[in-house]
Amino acid sequence: MTGALLGYERELRDVLGDGKRTGTGPRLSPGKLAAGLEEALGEGQARWLLWFGDPGEPVWVSWEAEKAIVSYRLDPWSGEVLAGTTRWHRFFEGVLRIHRNLGTGRPGQVLMGSSALILLSLVLTGAALQVKRSRTLRELLGLRRRRVERSGPARWRWWHSLLGVWTTPFLLVLALTGPVWSFESYRSLLGVLTFSESAAAEAPAPSDGDPRAEVNRKAIIAGADSLIPEAGAMRFIFPTTPEEAARFEWAPPEAPHENFRSRAYLDPLSGDLLRIDPLADYSRAESLMRWAYPLHTGRWGGGLTQALTTGASLAVPFFVLSGLLLFIKRTKQKT
Repeated sequence: MTGALLGYERELRDVLGDGKRTGTGPRLSPGKLAAGLEEALGEGQARWLLWFGDPGEPVWVSWEAEKAIVSYRLDPWSGEVLAGTTRWHRFFEGVLRIHRNLGTGRPGQVLMGSSALILLSLVLTGAALQVKRSRTLRELLGLRRRRVERSGPARWRWWHSLLGVWTTPFLLVLALTGPVWSFESYRSLLGVLTFSESAAAEAPAPSDGDPRAEVNRKAIIAGADSLIPEAGAMRFIFPTTPEEAARFEWAPPEAPHENFRSRAYLDPLSGDLLRIDPLADYSRAESLMRWAYPLHTGRWGGGLTQALTTGASLAVPFFVLSGLLLFIKRTKQKT
């Protein structure tokens, strides 16, 4: 249910008034946006900023103040904090936390990843049973019903099988992509299967990793501005210590989806460029991991795939209830 909500998050926020903005000209650069943000919110500092591929989408900012982390949405052209609409943004943030880890951190993350693997086994075994029971392709696809399947528990079984067969491809995609965010071993397995490295190379070490120094936020923002003054989807991640490089990511024009971003690492003290990892250098395993998000949300083939993926998500509660009902009836018959 949470997955279905998140599948249409942007469209729902548009309806609720927390969605796209209108403006002309280029969006504000990281430097100008961060400067206005600090003036508007006062004490504290940004942890990261996220621009979406659609220029009208508000910029997502994670803000840390007094050891509390709060997110805001900003107008991408004026930098105005959209304080009046953040309630819906934070509602969807809560839905996302439940979807990823049930709001309980690592234990919930493991449980959700394990649930995706269980769903994978249920889909595969259910499809195998349906193939075994069907005498023709028409029966397998639910285009022909036997007389006994038109009433009572048999009707439930027919609907259970019909939806199961037609949603199998999308349920398999959901089940196979879900564990990517839960298990490092799963991501490593992608590397083994694709004969490539499982993830991007480690971030370079800063030129001066003195833990007593202070991160020069102005310098690293200026460094980011000099790299990509205007792009589609972008993300800027501030370092938390002087021993950690800042990271600026952007989706080049040839990117198949906004989740595919080149990366640049900046020195946390001087803002100097340490290394660039272009999109073209992604390993096969990392490309697969980048595809996980658009495939998992259905945002890879337009409105049709988005609707079908969301429909498959909504079918899962029906499978749970109808499968449980059929199990109870069968158990009663045996006793």
